[in-house]
Amino acid sequence: MRTPWRVCLLIALVAVAGAGLPAPAHAATSAVNWEQESPASAPPARTWAASAYDARRDRMVLFGGDNGTATLGDTWEWDGSTWTHVAPASSPPATSGAAMAYDSARGVSVLFGGSTPTNLSSDTWEWDGTTWTKRSLSTSPPPMVFAAMVYDSARNRMVLFGAFNQFGLWL
Repeated sequence: MRTPWRVCLLIALVAVAGAGLPAPAHAATSAVNWEQESPASAPPARTWAASAYDARRDRMVLFGGDNGTATLGDTWEWDGSTWTHVAPASSPPATSGAAMAYDSARGVSVLFGGSTPTNLSSDTWEWDGTTWTKRSLSTSPPPMVFAAMVYDSARNRMVLFGAFNQFGLWL
């Protein structure tokens, strides 16, 4: 099994600075040396993608982002050596700046908010490794972009914090 923090660091580097990285790199846990990976395929360069490490399946999930000319709505998975483009029957709309975290109690990656080509979103979607499912919640945070989200296993809930609203105000 790959070390989760190493895979998370890899995706964070690719997601935020993807345009500047020709190929993924990772640091071995027992050393400070970086090793450059040379996967046969990789997601197109992008910024503001959402990502989460799926511990149950030992995969990093990457969704959406912006390539400089368009907002993206694609799903990719990294298993530590290979990128796989996943094309489920349905998926969230093209979104950049969404928050994403893995819910270990339920075994799903949760995607929230972000910016679609037409507005900010307050949608919640779940990825189980096969299917994206839109969740209808009785209460939801307002539309926002660039939030951070993490799963709190002690309280069995997602924690969402810091974001911009539709008026450009920091929440």
